[in-house]
Amino acid sequence: MSDRVYTGGEIGKVVANALAAARASQQGETRITLGEGAAKQQLNLLVGGYCARFVRQVYETACGLRPGTWEFQASDAKAMTAKLASNGHRVMDGSLQPGDIVGIHLGSGQYGHVAIYVGKIGGKDTIAENTSSKARGNPQRAGTKLTPYSDISHRVTGVYRLVKGTRPAKWPSFRSFMLVGREWKEIELVPGGDHRLDSGKVFWKLKDE
Repeated sequence: MSDRVYTGGEIGKVVANALAAARASQQGETRITLGEGAAKQQLNLLVGGYCARFVRQVYETACGLRPGTWEFQASDAKAMTAKLASNGHRVMDGSLQPGDIVGIHLGSGQYGHVAIYVGKIGGKDTIAENTSSKARGNPQRAGTKLTPYSDISHRVTGVYRLVKGTRPAKWPSFRSFMLVGREWKEIELVPGGDHRLDSGKVFWKLKDE
């Protein structure tokens, strides 16, 4: 599991950068430079079919990461979502939060598709994406754009969230016991306890109590 924790502020910048790229594309710009210092990158807004690169660049420029160093970078969307899922970032309750990465199955495409959910725009749930599709979104051409979530919701294969505090806990596979009075009782990790975030402390409670 990844040790990287993304703050709410960083996720806010992810959304801002994704929106900046899509809106620049809507205004007819072909490129946009995002990020600062070593994290600065230029995004190509006109060429479509680079969804995984778009998500990677948005996260890197927003979170101060050097180009090509984001831990979930991958050559295609399916490989990226597989990394996210294997690190425990898949959202299981069906909810959406700005900054979430949306995995999408489009027809017979072998590489899949990914986009970033940016919240409601004009009252509609919306994603920012880079796609070769000319049939959906604004602008309605290949490249980077904003697209109503409802246009792709029936093809969503998974939603992935990186913000701090949302990753599910990992529980030990072994059983542990504590002597309580004269009786050995089984104990377990306290739900929500995270020893890495709690200064090395591990919290336990009696099982089933």
